[in-house]
Amino acid sequence: MSRQHLDAGQRGEDAAVRWLESRGWAVHARRERIAGVEVDVIATDPEAAALVIVEVKSRRMARGASGASMRPEESVNRDKLVRLSRAAHALEPRARRMGLSIRVDVIAVHVGSGACDDRSDHFPDATG
Repeated sequence: MSRQHLDAGQRGEDAAVRWLESRGWAVHARRERIAGVEVDVIATDPEAAALVIVEVKSRRMARGASGASMRPEESVNRDKLVRLSRAAHALEPRARRMGLSIRVDVIAVHVGSGACDDRSDHFPDATG
């Protein structure tokens, strides 16, 4: 992976965490391996009383060859959702001990030219 790609990914993950925390979510872990699956973020959604595995996808705001914007959430395919579901299943006992349900969300971060240009879209319950 290119350095630019890794930088955009890290910046996207940082933006997603800021977005979650600004909405009152507690972030418990970042880049954790659960059941052989790399999980970007584990957080608590206080409104839904849920422990949430958050998959973060980020892309630089750019235009594709067709002129249509490339959407980061489109890169979360069925195989990735199956792996994230496996991680969620492994976290179920932990969630139950905390009195929480569990789910998988996706946050798509559109990375702009400056940090204040970033935009995040939230897709709750991506596996539901």
